Amino acid sequence: MTRQTEPVHLRTGQVAELAGVNIQTLRYYERRGLIAKPHRTLGGHRAYSPETVTLLRVIKAAQRLGFTLEEVAELLEAGRRSHPSPDLRERAKAKRAEIERKIADLTTIRDTLGQVVAARCTSLMDCTCPGCPLPYAELTEKERPGGPSREYARRAGAPVSQATAEPLQGPLDESVAQPAGRQEHAEEEHADADLHGQW
Repeated sequence: MTRQTEPVHLRTGQVAELAGVNIQTLRYYERRGLIAKPHRTLGGHRAYSPETVTLLRVIKAAQRLGFTLEEVAELLEAGRRSHPSPDLRERAKAKRAEIERKIADLTTIRDTLGQVVAARCTSLMDCTCPGCPLPYAELTEKERPGGPSREYARRAGAPVSQATAEPLQGPLDESVAQPAGRQEHAEEEHADADLHGQW
């Protein structure tokens, strides 16, 4: 008589280690519905299937590509449909365009910071270096009580140098301007920590 093989189940710590996440992240994804709630053993312990490890790795890979957890959930749901869906392809195109915009913003920030260093700027509000590259330096001079200073008046009549011809202007992507890793909930911070640790 052939003995029926019992299904393999993994404990919480095993799943977290194999998937490269921490336990807080695992529980958070479970609460968000990204992974199915596990069975319970007779002793009350969580018992996950090996497929959970694969799913967690897929989620982390999608996050490294720039997708949010909400987007990942929608893509996973689309993947469970029986018929083909263009969702992933279309979202990937949109995500690529978004990343290109962020790269452009970061490039502008990098170049402006280089100009600040080269010009030896000394103050955000009262910089007196010639041809200050800070885009708001002249504005603060105009708004200062008593009118513009002699330094501003001197700069105002001077031609804009090649280094400052294109200062930091226009709307800046807030996700670039805001400090990295700033999350509303501590649980999301744990998830981000897992993601950053895999780069």
